[in-house]
Amino acid sequence: MAKRKGPEDPEVVAGLAYGSALMLGSMFVGMRLMEEETDGVRRERMAAALKRQIEEYDALYQEEAIGPSPDLDGDGELTGDELLTSLGSGWDPEMAAKFVIDLLFTRPFSPSFLNFEVEDQDDALCEIAFQIGVPTFMSGVGAELLVAPEDDDDLDPLLADAFVGSLRLLEKSARKAHRKINWKTIGLWGGAGLAIGLVTAGMAAPFIAAAIGGAAGLAGAAALAHGLAVLGFGSLAAGGLGMAGGLWIVAGSGALVAGTTVSAGAFLAQMGSIQAREEIVKLQVATAAVTIPTSVREASTSVGVLAERRQEINQLIDDALTRNEDDAPEIEDLEAIVESLSSAMEWINEQVEDAS
Repeated sequence: MAKRKGPEDPEVVAGLAYGSALMLGSMFVGMRLMEEETDGVRRERMAAALKRQIEEYDALYQEEAIGPSPDLDGDGELTGDELLTSLGSGWDPEMAAKFVIDLLFTRPFSPSFLNFEVEDQDDALCEIAFQIGVPTFMSGVGAELLVAPEDDDDLDPLLADAFVGSLRLLEKSARKAHRKINWKTIGLWGGAGLAIGLVTAGMAAPFIAAAIGGAAGLAGAAALAHGLAVLGFGSLAAGGLGMAGGLWIVAGSGALVAGTTVSAGAFLAQMGSIQAREEIVKLQVATAAVTIPTSVREASTSVGVLAERRQEINQLIDDALTRNEDDAPEIEDLEAIVESLSSAMEWINEQVEDAS
C-alpha cells in the first residue's frame, strides 16, 4: 500500500493553497455579483450565503489560506479589491487558465442557489484573469474575439475579456455536444451519489477532494488536503500543472486514490450523471482552451483515456445489471454518463481536427 502524505508534505500544502485560492476566487465573484444586484431581498440572501462560505473557509484553511477571508460588514478587514490582490499575480499561464475555467463552472453562492447575471460573473472573472496573469496563448475562438487596442496599456484587459469570452463560447459548444441525452428522464438519481451531488456545478473540486481524503481514512481539513494533493493540485510544488479544470478525469489510469480501488470512472459514477456531465464539460473546455493550444498530441491522447473511463462505467453497468432491472434508475444514470463521455470524445476529436 502506498504511503499516505502527511499534513506537512509539500504537495498537501500546495493542495491547500489551490483550494484556498479557489474559494477566495469564488467569494470574490460572489461579492462582485452582490454589488451589482439591484433586488434587495436577493442581495441579502447573497450576503447570507457568502457569510456561510466565509465561515467554512476560515474553518477549512486557517493558517494554510493564501489570504484572509473577505469582510461583508465593512469593518475594514478586507475589501473586494484587496481580496482580488490576495490571489497574487504572475501565475503560470496554463495554471491561470485552468483556475479561471474552474471558477467559470463555479456557483459563487454554493451550496445555496441564487440567480445572477452571467455578464456580471464574466466581468468578475475578467478581473481575476487580469490579476493573476492573462494566458499568453489563445484558442482560435479567443483570437477571433481579440481586437487590437489603440494603446498597449489596454492590451491586458482586452486579453482578459477575450479569454473569458472564448471560454463562454467553448462552454456553449461543449454543452451542445450533450443535447442528445434526455436529462429529464434521469430524475433525482443523477444528482445523488456522493455529497458533492448536492453542490451546484463548479464547486466540485474541493468536495471531490474531501471525498477522496475520506476514502483514504482521513477527515475534515486533512481529508481535503490529501484529496487535493491526490487530484494533482499538490504537484504544483514540484513544478507540475496539477489537474485543475476537470483534467483529473484523464489523469493517469488505475486507482485514483493511492492504496484504494477508487478509479476516476468510479468517482464519475458516484457523483451522478448530472454532476459528472458538468465535470466532463469542464474537461472539454479545458482541453480546447489549454491542452490543444499547447499540445495537440496530448489532447488526442486524452480521448483514449476517456474511452478507458467509458469502459470503467460500462463495467459498473454490467455489475449493476446483476442486481437491477434493465431500466432501473441506477442503470439509466450510468448509461447517461457513458453517453456524456462518448459525446465529449467526439467533441474533442473535432477540436483536434480543427487545430491540426
